[in-house]
Amino acid sequence: MTGKAAAAIVTATILTTSMGVYAAVNLFTVQVTEENGDQVRIQVENSMEGKAYPIEITAGYLPAGYEESEDGKYSLGGERGRNGLTITDEGWCPNWGQAMEYIVSDVSNAETLQFQDAQGVLITHEGYEYPYNMNLYYEESGHIVSVYAAQEVSREELMKICENLEITEKEGSAEETPVFKIPESEEAERIYIGADHIKNVGDIFPSAFNDGVNLKVTDITIKDTVNTELLNENTTADYGQLQEYLDGNVFKPYDRYVEEWNDQKMEQIPLNTVPVKNVEVTMEVTNTTSEAMADVNLQPSAKRYAQQEDGTYTEDGSIPGYEMQDSFRGSGIYLPAIDGFPYYFDSSAFSQSTHFYNMELQPEETKTVHLWFAVPEDEIGNSYLSFNLNAEQEYLTLIKIE
Repeated sequence: MTGKAAAAIVTATILTTSMGVYAAVNLFTVQVTEENGDQVRIQVENSMEGKAYPIEITAGYLPAGYEESEDGKYSLGGERGRNGLTITDEGWCPNWGQAMEYIVSDVSNAETLQFQDAQGVLITHEGYEYPYNMNLYYEESGHIVSVYAAQEVSREELMKICENLEITEKEGSAEETPVFKIPESEEAERIYIGADHIKNVGDIFPSAFNDGVNLKVTDITIKDTVNTELLNENTTADYGQLQEYLDGNVFKPYDRYVEEWNDQKMEQIPLNTVPVKNVEVTMEVTNTTSEAMADVNLQPSAKRYAQQEDGTYTEDGSIPGYEMQDSFRGSGIYLPAIDGFPYYFDSSAFSQSTHFYNMELQPEETKTVHLWFAVPEDEIGNSYLSFNLNAEQEYLTLIKIE
C-alpha cells in the first residue's frame, strides 16, 4: 500500500464512535455524525479532570504465531516489516474545556463497543492494508490507545486483542506522559530544491551525516540484466525479498496500479506493465580525517523530480499513464528495497541488519563502492540519485540517472 493510504490510517481515524450517538463515559463524551456517505464528523469532549501518568501497554492475547517485532508492533513470527498489528499509546487527554472537531475520510463503517474498562470505537476502511482502527478510551485514567489491524487479522481476533489489553501505570512523572493531540493533515510539505543542488557525475560533495566524509559518483550505468552471482545475504538489503522480483537475471516487469476510494472501499485499478531497469552506480567515499570511522552512512535513493518554472526541483508525484482523480489515494511501488534505496551495496559493515547501509573507513581512506537500484523504464527520464535526504536542505544533492 502506498504511503499516502497508510498515513490516512494514522492521522485520520482517531476519536470516533457510532453514527449520531453520544457515548458518555467517566471522562469522555464522543459524537460522530455521518457526512457525505464515507466521511464522519468527530466531536470530542472530556468532562472531568484525570491524572496524567505514563502507561505500559501489554498485549495479553495475540493471534496464534504472532510475536512482537519491535516496540508496539506485532507480526507472524515476529518478522520485521511484515503486516500485522500496531498498538499505540495516543496519549493522555487533558481537560480541553471545549469540544474538538474534525473530519475522518474513507470510512466504510463505524461502531461503538464497550470493553471492561474502556469505551471502544472501531472504524473500518475496507480495502486498506490496515482496514481496522480500534480506538480505546480508558474511562478512569483518560488515556487513549489505538489498535491498528491488518487484513490478515480478523475482526474477531481484534476483539480478543482489545479485550485482553493490560494498561498499567509505570514509573515516571506527568511531564513524561504524552498528551493527545488533534491529528494533523496528512499532506506532506513539498520541498523545493534549487538548481545549484543538481550535481554531475565526477562532482565531489559532502555527506550530511558524517563530518569529514566526501562523496563522488564516478559512473552510472543502466542495464537490462543483473549479475546475480554477486547477490547474497551480505550484499543485498533483503535477499529473500529480492528473489521475488527477479526472473533469472532480469527484473520481473512492474505491474503498475493505482488505488482509488470508490463506493466506500479502496480499489486497486491496473494501469500498465513496464520493464524494469537495473541502475548500477559506482562511487568513491573518502574519509578526509585522520580518525577511523566505523559507521559511515551511505543511503541515497532513486526518486523522480520535476523542474518548476522558477528553475527549482520538487518530487514528481505524477503517475505514467494515469490522470489524477479526486478519488486517488496512492499507487503501487516497485520495491525490491524500501523507499527507493539500493537493493545492492557491496561495502556494508553491518550486513543482514537494519544498519545495512553503513560502512567502515580507515583514516584518509578512499573506498570505491557499488550500489544498484531497480527503476521502471518509463521513470528513468526524470529519475535522480537523491543524497542527504532528511538532512538540512543545504545538503540535499541530486544527480541525474542517465
